[in-house]
Amino acid sequence: MKAQTAILLVLLSCLSGKAQRTNELYSTEDKVDYGGSFGALASHDVLSDGTIPRERLPARDFPEGNWGPAVNGCQVSLRFAKQVYAPGETITAILLLRNVTNHTLLYPMVSGSCLRFDLQIVTRAGEPLKEKPFRGNSDDWRAYLEPGWQHKYLEGVNGCYDLTNGAYFVRLATRVAEERPLDPEEQRSRSAHEQDIVDRCKRGEITEQEASAALSLLLKDVRFPAYEWIAIKSADVPIRIEGQPDSGKP
Repeated sequence: MKAQTAILLVLLSCLSGKAQRTNELYSTEDKVDYGGSFGALASHDVLSDGTIPRERLPARDFPEGNWGPAVNGCQVSLRFAKQVYAPGETITAILLLRNVTNHTLLYPMVSGSCLRFDLQIVTRAGEPLKEKPFRGNSDDWRAYLEPGWQHKYLEGVNGCYDLTNGAYFVRLATRVAEERPLDPEEQRSRSAHEQDIVDRCKRGEITEQEASAALSLLLKDVRFPAYEWIAIKSADVPIRIEGQPDSGKP
């Protein structure tokens, strides 16, 4: 009996080890802008040749992701296809926001601005570059990030910054909030607020559209009540611009 118990414990240990390694692979959801609204483009966990993308691996096994430290259960990555670019060449930043904990997270982004996230660019001398002025309406958005998932974004750098010949450091900076359940007092307060919105709509003080928008915002606040934003960032990533601008002539 003791021998059988020992064998069973060994088997459970092996299975536990395998499960742990499997859980360390993060599912990726590509994000794309559909005319100003954000939606999922695709979820790819396996490449066409059957291999697993390296970006799904833990940060320690994917150092080229230039991961920052995990903060409040979130970890962010910034990388480029290469380090050296010619003047005027398209520069695309590859961003990953990963949930490394077991609860839902929330992060902000901006729709309609030059960049959806804050890409901080400084010269080798430490002088920050100013983002080009943006003409248009800018709206704040919030996205939910579930446990075991990471969201992937592509951000074009050229349209937002003037990069001339020289060396630069780029960093992704954002914020993250943690899900927290409502206590009884908060639940009563939210319910009263919800009823007040419904009553105001019935009295004609606000339109049905305004009431729907208010209730939608309230639902978000219910899921993340009194949340506290915590700053998070990637590692600094070096890039260099060198060479002569393309004149467009053969």
